[in-house]
Amino acid sequence: MSYASFRTDKPASPGYSAELISDNIDPKFYDDLMAQPSPLDKDLDTLFKVYKNNVKNHSNMSFLGTRYPTGEKDAKGDAVFGEYKW
Repeated sequence: MSYASFRTDKPASPGYSAELISDNIDPKFYDDLMAQPSPLDKDLDTLFKVYKNNVKNHSNMSFLGTRYPTGEKDAKGDAVFGEYKW
């Protein structure tokens, strides 16, 4: 599953990587994120209200998962993690 992608429509600034942008953003709003229409109702004006709305309307979706180490190491010697446990 991908949540964001690097932009391919404009070059990166010298010394920087390409911009990473949410896959949920319509490309026509890449350079003016504030112009995109809000998917939220006008009464959802606090983070807590958004959270309660999401619990009410999307309670069957996974949220706040954890990945546990498998005990293995990758080629660089870093820990390998398993699938998310919800």
